[in-house]
This record gives sequence, C-alpha cells and structure tokens, in this order.
Amino acid sequence: MFIYLYFTNDLACPRHEIEKALEEAFEGSGEICGAGTGADGCNVDLEVFDDNEESKALAIIGRVLGELGVPESITRIQVAHHDFEE
Repeated sequence: MFIYLYFTNDLACPRHEIEKALEEAFEGSGEICGAGTGADGCNVDLEVFDDNEESKALAIIGRVLGELGVPESITRIQVAHHDFEE
C-alpha cells in the first residue's frame, strides 16, 4: 500500500527528519518512495509492503509524527492499496 502524507508549511522539523524517522520506524517493512516541497507545504510518500498492515502502519506514522512534534492539525494522510491482479 502507498501512504501519502501532506503537511502545511507549519512543520516543527525539517521534512528530511520525518523521512529518516519513518524509514527507521518501518524497519524494512516500508520505505520512502517520494517526497517534495511546494508553496503550500510538503509531502512524504511511503510504500508499505503488506496491504494487510494498514492499522499497524498508521499507528507507526502517528507515533513517529507525535515524537517529532508534528500536530495532527497540519497533517493529511491518504492511503492507496496495491491493485495487483494475479
């Protein structure tokens, strides 16, 4: 699954710190697959390898953002599951 995190410009820490903390927290079960900064804020794109772990992934993200002091009020999260046909 892909999880897209969007933040306004009011971040308490640099975007690269969020990326590094998420990479470490997912311990190989997910990875940063994109990121960017624009006039209205920034984004971090994360791929989680197991589509069945959405609740766990969101809990990890919430913990990491909380530890970094990123308030929920400036964060939007979008989840997209892999659509592979066998």
